[in-house]
Amino acid sequence: MECEGRLPLDFCQWEPPVLFECNHACSCWRTCRNRVIQNGLRVRLQLYKTEKMGWGVRALQEIPQGTFICEYVGEIISNAEADKRENDSFLFTLDNKVGEPYCIDARLFGNIGRFINHLCEPNLIAVRVFTIHQDQRFPKIAFFSSRLIKAGEQIGIDYGDNYWRVKSKYFSCLCGSLKCHHSAAGR
Repeated sequence: MECEGRLPLDFCQWEPPVLFECNHACSCWRTCRNRVIQNGLRVRLQLYKTEKMGWGVRALQEIPQGTFICEYVGEIISNAEADKRENDSFLFTLDNKVGEPYCIDARLFGNIGRFINHLCEPNLIAVRVFTIHQDQRFPKIAFFSSRLIKAGEQIGIDYGDNYWRVKSKYFSCLCGSLKCHHSAAGR
């Protein structure tokens, strides 16, 4: 992290590296610049009813590139357990490279992150972050701005091709982007 707790401008957005924050094992202070996720939500966001995509989240302020937006919070479950659940609308895979695969299910509890929609031209990236431990199976998922976000703009991530391979049988993307990859017209 660089000053003001933002990702550097040259941060690899296509394959974000895993980040490690300082924690109780460090000799630094709680005000250390490498403690961003632990400090929680710092930007003003609004949950609102979108025109076509149900609930969504928008910025209430201009947000510089590389700013921490929020963490994706929910119940950590194995992929085997996720496969048994009927409603998979709020699953986020942890992409852990070691051991049994896990994901976060924010269906029953979570935070504003569970309402962040898919955008084919996303303004957020998901970064795996370790704060209080370094167990590679259980990173935190932190959303950071991938570019400048204007006040009033909807925020969103790219849910990925695997998501759309399954979901396109049931519905299509309604992001409205001219570069939409998953709309009914684009298929």
